[in-house]
Amino acid sequence: MTITLTPMQAEEFRSYLTYTTKHYAKEKIKAGSWLPEEAMLLSKQTFSDLLPNGLHTHHHHLWSIILNGKETAGWLWIHAEPEHPQQKRLFTISDCMNHIGEKVSRSKP
Repeated sequence: MTITLTPMQAEEFRSYLTYTTKHYAKEKIKAGSWLPEEAMLLSKQTFSDLLPNGLHTHHHHLWSIILNGKETAGWLWIHAEPEHPQQKRLFTISDCMNHIGEKVSRSKP
């Protein structure tokens, strides 16, 4: 099994944003931070604020996690603070390990 990081492309970014916006809203509802009727709007606003220029937002780096050279297994998003170049903030590493584990267990005889 091979895992590769590739810079996220526009189409993949749209998929990522759709997934992560829904997931973040659900987590905020579960934590009791947001009401269900406001969660999607607040989640979309959060991501719009964090990534105002999408993939081209300065100091934010987004990658697709590719499994065996063909299938997207998840995403990685890191923010590199320009004032502190040694410090990085990990925003997202999606639940790709479960996805990869499922693929491995399905391929066993």
